[in-house]
Amino acid sequence: MHYNMLSSPDLLGFTKIDLEDRWFCEKWKKTRYKPIEMREIKKDEYQPQGHLEMWLDMVDHLDALKPAYKLYKIKELERRPVKFELRVIIWYVKDAKSPSNDTTTDQYVECELTRKTQCTDVHKKVPQRKTGEFNYRLIFTDVEYPNKKKNYSLKFKVFSENFLFTVDAIAEGILPLERMFNRVYEANFGKKPADMKSEVWPGLTGQVDPRKTVSLNNNKFPFDYLELYHPNFGEGEKKVRAHIQCSIELMRLEYSRKNPVGSGHMGINEDSGLPEPSTRPPEPANPFMYPDKCAYYIRWNCRRFCIDKRCCICCTCCILLLAALIPAWFFLSQTPPLSSIISPK
Repeated sequence: MHYNMLSSPDLLGFTKIDLEDRWFCEKWKKTRYKPIEMREIKKDEYQPQGHLEMWLDMVDHLDALKPAYKLYKIKELERRPVKFELRVIIWYVKDAKSPSNDTTTDQYVECELTRKTQCTDVHKKVPQRKTGEFNYRLIFTDVEYPNKKKNYSLKFKVFSENFLFTVDAIAEGILPLERMFNRVYEANFGKKPADMKSEVWPGLTGQVDPRKTVSLNNNKFPFDYLELYHPNFGEGEKKVRAHIQCSIELMRLEYSRKNPVGSGHMGINEDSGLPEPSTRPPEPANPFMYPDKCAYYIRWNCRRFCIDKRCCICCTCCILLLAALIPAWFFLSQTPPLSSIISPK
């Protein structure tokens, strides 16, 4: 609405939400962390006016009185801001659909928290609706909580890098983490760094699924899949533009200094590193400075060419074989028998 002092408010636009479908949807009830939605505002059925960023949750009036729905249990006077560290691991991006319908995309993921942005490296030449592999850790440090001026929602954006230094937005999504920040704040309030603990993101259902866990170097990383959308293509199960597999861990900054890790694929020690992507094509390297990497790049491309073009290679080999056999058969059929050439004595 547009407020007008001289007359009644003017309607700028509206959006409709079917509350009955969400209330009786089991998947919606099991989702503990309801996503922040970007809904299209329309003045009529065909005239969009913009987008509304909102968050919606529905609970029974008895459940609303439980402590699980109370974000603040400590008095406001005692809630002095402290610093946290958020660690995000991007494992895979699945079923990504390019807006321009390109056959391959150079994918990378961008994450934003409290106006701080970090990006993964680029997975080049990912086929349409295939899986992009990253195994990349992003670290957001010196994040203050609580702060009413900041939005503690993690934004995911998947981009496609073009040849002319431009990018195309594939999909985006928002994951609210304020409740997770509040739980870690309360659990470590007034404790020494030796007694502090971290918390891993349990997934959208709020419970860690043993089947959705990555085990590396005696460490377990629970993960879940987030559905990402594109503002121009709407929302819904049939309009998902990508799925992102990620793991999230939150801790106090004092605790993170005791257990340091490296960003990207690197690790401070043997237990903190992440494996290099195995399905990603290698980058070209200088043959004089990095002969091993250059040889591996040549072998990988030759093997990939043989796999991708195996039908063409088989057909070419068959044609060449026929081209060699037909003249030989024709020559042998025209040659007289050996008995007729040798005259009897």
